[in-house]
Amino acid sequence: MKHRGFTRVAVGVLVGYGFNRYQYYASTTASDASSQLTHVLAAAYDFGRVVVGGNYVYSKRTDGTGWFASAAPLNARVRVGFGDINVGVSRRIENGNAIAIACDSGYVYYLSKRTQLYGFATTIRNNRHSTQLRASQQLSVDRERGV
Repeated sequence: MKHRGFTRVAVGVLVGYGFNRYQYYASTTASDASSQLTHVLAAAYDFGRVVVGGNYVYSKRTDGTGWFASAAPLNARVRVGFGDINVGVSRRIENGNAIAIACDSGYVYYLSKRTQLYGFATTIRNNRHSTQLRASQQLSVDRERGV
């Protein structure tokens, strides 16, 4: 089935798993490399006009700091006319007590196969231990600090 130049592969379930091991030195004096290990499990179901999906990401470091983080986003896309309505919610936990919850919604209008107009709104709520920022917020903070 074509949708403004896009071909849908199939209706049904999509499942995937990924793993990454990133090695680094925790300090300039460290003689052994530490690792950051990341696991990703994702699933989606394509109903035709509606696609729902989610994933779970877990990452931890082996450098002795005990650092870890996990995230669980859920999202949906609904085809409407020549575009898509997108909604999502995500929960991120870092080191067990820093929690951030994000919600977003947006619309993508397909002008052609390679050109799109889009707009999204996002809100992020942190608990008192979390400092999660959107990229645009981080740029503002960096500018204020002179970075």
